[in-house]
Amino acid sequence: MYIENKQIGAVVDVNGQFTLQIHPGIYRAIFNYIGMKEQIRYLQVYSSGSFTLEMGEEAIKINEVTVSANRYDNIRGMQMGYEKLTAKTMKEIPVVMGERDILKVAEMLPGIQSVGEGSSGFNVRGSSADQNMFYINGVPVFNTSHLFGFFTSFSPDIVENFSLFKSNIPARYGGRLASVFDISTRQGNKSRIFGQGGISPVTGHFSMEGPLGKNMFNNEKQDKTSYVVSWRSTYSDWILRQVKDEDIRNSSAFFYDATLALNSELNNKNLLKLFGYNSHDRFSFSSKNDYSYTNLGFSALWKHLFSQDYTVDLSAIYTRYDFSNTDKNEVSEAYHYNYEIAQYEIKADFLFQKIQNHRIEFGADVIYYDLNRGDI
Repeated sequence: MYIENKQIGAVVDVNGQFTLQIHPGIYRAIFNYIGMKEQIRYLQVYSSGSFTLEMGEEAIKINEVTVSANRYDNIRGMQMGYEKLTAKTMKEIPVVMGERDILKVAEMLPGIQSVGEGSSGFNVRGSSADQNMFYINGVPVFNTSHLFGFFTSFSPDIVENFSLFKSNIPARYGGRLASVFDISTRQGNKSRIFGQGGISPVTGHFSMEGPLGKNMFNNEKQDKTSYVVSWRSTYSDWILRQVKDEDIRNSSAFFYDATLALNSELNNKNLLKLFGYNSHDRFSFSSKNDYSYTNLGFSALWKHLFSQDYTVDLSAIYTRYDFSNTDKNEVSEAYHYNYEIAQYEIKADFLFQKIQNHRIEFGADVIYYDLNRGDI
């Protein structure tokens, strides 16, 4: 939004909300968004308040594009070691086995190298792969690979964007060593139900999103609650059956991942987000070895606006990763081993922007780790 006669403006956040400080009066406001039709509105401001504006799609017609660059054009801002990519960027990379891999996109960025073929991990500026932290909607994910590393455990159907911090990692992430990979999923379509899916030689995936109808907390007719669900699984055993080696032919590999997200605008000052994530892998090498591991996570976020320039995000997060291995090569040496790690987290993030042209962010975070080294 741009106030023409004051020459000031504001940009929406990830939730489509913004705040702006202006004195009472009449203003001419221009609303722009890429791919949407520009709208002009006259605002008569008496005191603090809020409003909702819907925008329609519009195709952008262009005749000619000229691209030029020089050695100084690669400076994007004051924050170094930070990259933010959208789902649109992901669609521009080649597809591997019918799946778009968001971690393969990250490997194309400066300072990042793959740990090897057939692996989903990466090294950031020489650090080891286990020094990178992965989040999806605030939920930590301890193992990000499916099917020996050929796939990542994040379905590309629901990814809205992801941020990658390679240096100068913000304090709100708790101090990581190499990098932080923060994934945000779509909030869901509040106007209509939409679904998509597909199959490939080894996987099948499906996602659906839409409104949940009239908000139970108020009497507004506009849909305020939306959902996004996704499911992905594999049927790769038929490939193993084609291998001549008897052990591999008698092996089995399976994985799935599922997500559920709910977003509800309780009223003009409160936003509630619920998110659940689960992924599971199982691999049996003939009758000799069995492997399985699971990621499970939940998060609840409550965003409250105390005023137009003071907000707080309260989050409660739970995540668990467990791994098991059974070795049956020799009866006298056979064993079963399992372990798990769980994390409980509560945090509060405050944003204060009373001072013009300045943002002050502060908060608190408490984490409890429950490490079970398992039994043999």
